Amino acid sequence: MEPITLINKHKNLGLNIGIIIVALFIANSIFKSQNAGLEVLKKEKDAEAEKNEMLSKIGSLEKKIVSYKELYNKKEASSVIENIDNLAQESGVKIVSMNPEPEVASSLYNKYYFRLVVSASGYHQIGGFISAIENSEDIFAVEEVEIKPSPQESPGTQTTQGMQKAQEEPVVVQILLSTILVKG
Repeated sequence: MEPITLINKHKNLGLNIGIIIVALFIANSIFKSQNAGLEVLKKEKDAEAEKNEMLSKIGSLEKKIVSYKELYNKKEASSVIENIDNLAQESGVKIVSMNPEPEVASSLYNKYYFRLVVSASGYHQIGGFISAIENSEDIFAVEEVEIKPSPQESPGTQTTQGMQKAQEEPVVVQILLSTILVKG
């Protein structure tokens, strides 16, 4: 066979192979661009899942904040005073006086102060009362404690009888309590 007839015979085959090769290059470039787009979408999906998880955590923290606000804000002056009185009775402490002090306001909360004068038969009752206050559901803070000597004691003149008598005398303590009320 002659080369010209051979070329004419396989001319369509060469053209078909060329078209197939060009089509494969085009398909490959389309595949690469689609694959790159798919990778971008996967990254965006992961970022959105991370954002959703963070929003879920923020939502649960907001719920906790609301519950703490409710815990702080459920107080009224009468219930606070009643609670302090109950804690004193349970601890064996007598409240001599209770005076509200000026409140301190900030942008987020108001801080209320109460000055108490209490008496008890011993230091253990005072300690129990302070512990009960600080562990109360109403969330109090003991800001100051001032223990006053009993009026019959005079320093440096204590005898055995004087010490025994001093132990029988009531202990008088002045306590400054604070509690807060969250605004909003």
